[in-house]
Amino acid sequence: MRAIMRCLALGVLLSASEMLFAQVFSFQKVDVPGASATNPKGINARGDIVGLTVDGGGNGRGFLYHQGRFKLIDVPGSSFTNAVGINTRGDIVGRWSDADGNNHGYLFSNGKFKTFDCQGMR
Repeated sequence: MRAIMRCLALGVLLSASEMLFAQVFSFQKVDVPGASATNPKGINARGDIVGLTVDGGGNGRGFLYHQGRFKLIDVPGSSFTNAVGINTRGDIVGRWSDADGNNHGYLFSNGKFKTFDCQGMR
């Protein structure tokens, strides 16, 4: 009988601990208006989301979703831009392709792009 009581008490304690550590999540649909596809890639602590969208013409473009609004991100001269990460300051990093299909990296910070090359980028 004592063993059964111990098991019941342990079960009550485990259930209580699960309730204490339960987290509440909310979900929001993220679709760039007019896009044929939207693929979120990163989110920061403020809830800003970055990712890849495909426009009506089939072009891959990066996007930022901030305070309920979308902003498209295109590295100047790129044939493809993908945003993959964002920090709490709003700095965005990602990958872009030139007209020859070569891949490069970028940082978008304070409204300016800084591009760079990395070995082995896909």
